[in-house]
Amino acid sequence: MSAAKLDNAAAVRLEEMPCEEQLARELSSITDTEVVNLLGVRYRPILVNLNSILHGELPPDRIRELAVNLTKAAVWSGRAPERYLRSLPGAGFQYRLDGWDGDLVRNLSHNGRGLLLCTFRYGLYGFLPMEIAARGIEVVCPLAELEYRGTLEVLSALKERVIALSGPVANIPTVKLVPVDAPSAITDLAKALRRGGVGLIFADGNNGIDGPWGNDGRVEVRFFGSPTSVKTGIAKLAWLFRCPILPIFPELREGYRGVLRFREPILPPERGRATQEEFVSDCMARLYGLLEEEVRRSPAQWEGVSAVHRWRRSHVPPPTAPAEPVETVLQQGGRLRINEAGGVVRTLGNFGQVWVDSTAMKGFRAPPEASALFDALAAQRGVDGAWMRDHRLEGDEGMMAILAGLWNRRLIIQA
Repeated sequence: MSAAKLDNAAAVRLEEMPCEEQLARELSSITDTEVVNLLGVRYRPILVNLNSILHGELPPDRIRELAVNLTKAAVWSGRAPERYLRSLPGAGFQYRLDGWDGDLVRNLSHNGRGLLLCTFRYGLYGFLPMEIAARGIEVVCPLAELEYRGTLEVLSALKERVIALSGPVANIPTVKLVPVDAPSAITDLAKALRRGGVGLIFADGNNGIDGPWGNDGRVEVRFFGSPTSVKTGIAKLAWLFRCPILPIFPELREGYRGVLRFREPILPPERGRATQEEFVSDCMARLYGLLEEEVRRSPAQWEGVSAVHRWRRSHVPPPTAPAEPVETVLQQGGRLRINEAGGVVRTLGNFGQVWVDSTAMKGFRAPPEASALFDALAAQRGVDGAWMRDHRLEGDEGMMAILAGLWNRRLIIQA
């Protein structure tokens, strides 16, 4: 079995644990090294993407720590709602998310035009759809991987178990979850909004009928200083139905509980004050501005960082070559290391050792014969003339050419 399949098998085994407490204990016992080696398929994109947005603000060790914690969080979240739903009604329903502002929601949707709740894969996000439904509110939520997680089957089974009950637990099966790439998703949202219901949109999914890589219905916004191409469905719905957008962040607290943090609503302007294009562009910029604020405040909450590479548009010009050639730096006693401060990330995976320039989202695969050199460049000591002599590489034209290539692309710097 390939390393990638082993990685995925380990993650699926954990996700499929039926007992929440058992999974929490298992995740807490996994070391950082085990996360990197056993959950690499989940860990690597999180690590690279965190570096792409935070390498100039946080030290490399802190970014690696965040990547480990977010990988564990993503495994826990993968099927958390399904695990909980299977325990009902025997376990007794209780809200996981405190801070629901019913008055705010009613005031925003009082005119019967419905309300769009905008959230992200942030904190305890997986419990939002069912907890909104538990409060007796009609809610439609487009989601990915419904079939993979078996969510609809779990909801259907719960409906049979609570058919004779009333109250929050009996309301949960009324939630309408629709595949985000289904043509009917927009229709289902539209019907709910016309009835004064709620549409719950995970904006950082950036998904739709054409999938997460599709270019239809996108607009460019600035996100952590870089151009980012994001889907505009929620803004277009708000414009079409003249309904407010209420941003909401379900922040995770201890004990796998959370609190809802509502941000300022976004209201469509009156007709004639702005064009649809202007509103959509401004709306998406504001939503991603809020997300950036929340991520800066608490980066360990945002599991959605794993998908940043799909929609971040890098326009980084090629670096200018350093003034001195690498041979001169070594001859003068200089020491070389991977350019972590510049966002270069070392990953180990199915293709061996790969260095990724997270600012340009370009990878450089270490040649097998140069693995010792790459390991040394990534180590704390780095590589100097003495290391090259000790390993009999000082006169090796091939190795010096590799070093020169890394140096000229600024994948390594003088430590």
